[in-house]
Amino acid sequence: MNLLSQLKKTIVFFVVVILSGCGGHGFEGEYKAKVESVFGSGFDSFFNDESSSESNLIIGKDFIKVDGERIDFDSISVRDNKLVLETEDSEDFMTIVNEKTLILDQGVVSITYIKI
Repeated sequence: MNLLSQLKKTIVFFVVVILSGCGGHGFEGEYKAKVESVFGSGFDSFFNDESSSESNLIIGKDFIKVDGERIDFDSISVRDNKLVLETEDSEDFMTIVNEKTLILDQGVVSITYIKI
């Protein structure tokens, strides 16, 4: 009986280790957006109104939520210092600056997301 108890503990330990390795991408949470553009600070302040809470981004295991709209992805993963947002048809990327900062570059406009 002692052997059976030890075997159960060992199995539970390995299941926990395996499942913990299957966790998310590490960037789940809420982020505040800061918009920067190539047109200068006047244009930036138009988008960075402090009274607007809609500029927050929520990242989940396989979705993002922005402006109250949820967008589901097949997967969200990390590859080559980028957060990869994958659907069946496309991949979008956000540059990882550090564990609390992501940048979405849209050409003329760059959005920096800082975890709050």
